[in-house]
Amino acid sequence: MSEKWGTACGVWGDIIVGLGLFLDRVGQGNILYLGNSDEIVEFLECQPFINKVKKLPLPEEEWKRYWIYTVFNYDWKKDPSYSIKSIDPFLRMGYRNSEVEITHLHYDVCDPNYPMYQWHGVKLPQHIEDWADEEAKKLPDNFYLFQPYSFNSNSPHDHWTAWPELCHAITTRTNKSLVLIGHKWYPEIEKRSSVMFKSPMITDYYSNVPSMMHIFALAKRSVGVITTSNSLAHWCQIADIPCTVICNRKSSRPDYIFRRVLVWPTLKLVNFDDDLETAYNAVGEGVFSAEKLI
Repeated sequence: MSEKWGTACGVWGDIIVGLGLFLDRVGQGNILYLGNSDEIVEFLECQPFINKVKKLPLPEEEWKRYWIYTVFNYDWKKDPSYSIKSIDPFLRMGYRNSEVEITHLHYDVCDPNYPMYQWHGVKLPQHIEDWADEEAKKLPDNFYLFQPYSFNSNSPHDHWTAWPELCHAITTRTNKSLVLIGHKWYPEIEKRSSVMFKSPMITDYYSNVPSMMHIFALAKRSVGVITTSNSLAHWCQIADIPCTVICNRKSSRPDYIFRRVLVWPTLKLVNFDDDLETAYNAVGEGVFSAEKLI
């Protein structure tokens, strides 16, 4: 009998959310990863329910085009001639329909009436855990991870606008220690990075964390997380870390798949149109007053 393979495609948030579907449809098995990130391969390989991982590389523009078409049912360049099925890249690479179960996000899963599959028991490579153990020794006791911006899939104008004011409220009204994270790769990100967030209560780690897996490990050693809606928010869901998620414009839509999967007891959600005091109170309720379940 041939081996059964599930599938993975996308960047970190897509991978994390899709693994819930893999567990539901395959359970214990192998996974075909459509993409080019060796870090994602390493992450998949250390999950106890995945036996083998095979990377099927495609040019970045090609898999991005495939991903947005098969997830949201439209082409990212609005090309009406473009059409592809979720199974097609795997068939072209020699796999058969009977061998492959589509378990990465696609438009059927993204339908608001489709059930969500949230999961737990996530693992990280040991060298990542060791790094976080050593790094946490350099940080204040009982620190909170703070990530206001994430531009991999959302532009600056799609972010909640009062992040600097929220940071000021936390650092002047409480004695909580924040560790600021993010990356400065985005054009003009400098004006939205550490220059906006200055306080003795803030440890500036902007662009000082090597990868998302390192951020995930650091989140496990925090008391809680305050973040925009990104892969860190999805990590906090599967790792049961207290987290207040201040959603971007898209993730404030209740039927959006990346919003629905964040509805979880350890997460407190704030909408794009909510004001500063609503967000501040949500941080108090969702993070400062919470205890880890793990």
